[in-house]
Amino acid sequence: MDSLQIVLSGNKEKDIHAIAQYIEAHIALNWQTLIDKNIDKLVNVFNKAGDMAYGMYLDSYG
Repeated sequence: MDSLQIVLSGNKEKDIHAIAQYIEAHIALNWQTLIDKNIDKLVNVFNKAGDMAYGMYLDSYG
């Protein structure tokens, strides 16, 4: 996947919609790998804290 800078340089509309499309594509390409890599941690956190597991998922993404 090209960097955001490359995508924006080739896109005449350098606005929030172009950035949103880039983010959507990045998530579509990477969500399963991230889940697979962190499944044990996610299940452990979810069993202890329920919905707070989503916060751990988001923290591990960055």
